[in-house]
Amino acid sequence: MKVNHGRHRAAAVMVAAAIAIAAMTATQTAQAGTDNEPPVVLLSPAAWIQNTVPVYVPIGQGFDLKYQLKDDSGESRLTFVLYSGGTMVRTVGPMELVPANGSTQSWHMDPVAPTSAETSGPFSVCAIAVDASGKASAPSPQESKACTWLALEVPIAPVANGCGGQQWGPTLGKLQSSVLNAQSFGGVRVVFKSACDAHDAGYSGVTARDPVADRVFNYRTLSREWIDNQLFWDMATLCQQQLKPGMVTANQYKLCDPGVSLKRYLSGVGWGAVDLDTYVPPGAHVYYEAVRKYARKAYDTDSTIPGVQYDESVPVTVPPAGGRNGT
Repeated sequence: MKVNHGRHRAAAVMVAAAIAIAAMTATQTAQAGTDNEPPVVLLSPAAWIQNTVPVYVPIGQGFDLKYQLKDDSGESRLTFVLYSGGTMVRTVGPMELVPANGSTQSWHMDPVAPTSAETSGPFSVCAIAVDASGKASAPSPQESKACTWLALEVPIAPVANGCGGQQWGPTLGKLQSSVLNAQSFGGVRVVFKSACDAHDAGYSGVTARDPVADRVFNYRTLSREWIDNQLFWDMATLCQQQLKPGMVTANQYKLCDPGVSLKRYLSGVGWGAVDLDTYVPPGAHVYYEAVRKYARKAYDTDSTIPGVQYDESVPVTVPPAGGRNGT
């Protein structure tokens, strides 16, 4: 199991400024009384956006965070830090002094507006508390109880590039997409791009709507094997939707769903075919086998480090459950 100490140090540097500002504000308004211990904060999302509940924060909506804050002085200031894939994208606070008696309280966060892959998640949030005398809670995200994951739905476009391989770079990826986004079966064009876009979102680990299945998935919680299987079923669905009965023969339909094997396609009936009359287009099974065989390193196994990280083992992360199974 891999623990990312480097990420811990980097995150500590990113939140240091927030702690310093809160502490400076606190010392300016320090109150007399007993205050021997630093505050302790426990953060959790509201029940309707927890990962175990299949309901997510829709695109463009704000959300509530629930927290428990305790300090022997009876009050503290909070700062919330929002991360996208391990990159700090928003800091809220420090707020005015709030009760720190251990009761459950709520704080409303404004909507997230993803504009790129780097700001599209997966999202986590950490809370830092500083009491009136300037004592700070354990620096997040080292203190995992002060951090939690958020299932915030984002548009699929910033994290998708169609059926091209992202691991091959943008130029080759675009060229691949121009060839692989659609195929012709019996003279009827079937567009596979939406299935590939959902697969891209799955590999990145964001929360997004699969446009083919018409369901929102929190992909951070799903394995590479599950996401690859879903690609096959999405492509089979697109074959069914676009090749209506009577449009092609039964044999022509089978070339789309399930399609020939990757081995047969590469043997000369598809890739490298010299006789267009016997050419076999790649169907659902070719795409599925291709990603299983060649796309392993495009799958992000660690949602807490910026960029795509691939590890054979499931990384141990803070917050917990940021590592994914890439086999």
